[in-house]
Amino acid sequence: MKASGHDLKGAIHYFNSKTQKLCFPLMALIDYKGFRMTCQALLPLSDHSLCYGSEDAGKTVHKSNPELNETITQASQFLNVARHVVKVVRDVNPTTNEEEVKPIFLDTAVDIEVFIFIFFHVFFIFKKYK
Repeated sequence: MKASGHDLKGAIHYFNSKTQKLCFPLMALIDYKGFRMTCQALLPLSDHSLCYGSEDAGKTVHKSNPELNETITQASQFLNVARHVVKVVRDVNPTTNEEEVKPIFLDTAVDIEVFIFIFFHVFFIFKKYK
C-alpha cells in the first residue's frame, strides 16, 4: 500500500524541481475498500522510448540520451540526490582480451523509468506498471 503513495510523492518532488522538458503523465492515487491503486494516463510510447533507468529491476540500465541525462542531473541536484553506481558491467576488450569493469552511474534510483515522447521532444518520468 505504501509503494503507490511513495510513487506519487516522488513524482511530486520531481515536478516541484521545475526542470524544463521534464513532464509527468496525469496520475491519481485511489483508495477503495482498503486497497490503494495508482492510476496513470496511457502515453503513446514505443518499445524503444525508454531512455533512462531500468524496467527489469536493474538487469538492463538505460542512459542513452545526453540531453536527458543533463535534465535528470539538474532535477537531482535540486533534490540533493547524489550520483551513484547502480550497476557494474564487466566487459572483455576485443583488442587486448582483458576484462574491463565499467560502472554505470545514475542520478536517480535504478528502477525509475524516463521515456522520450517523440512529437514534442519532452521527457516523461514515471513508473510503468504492467
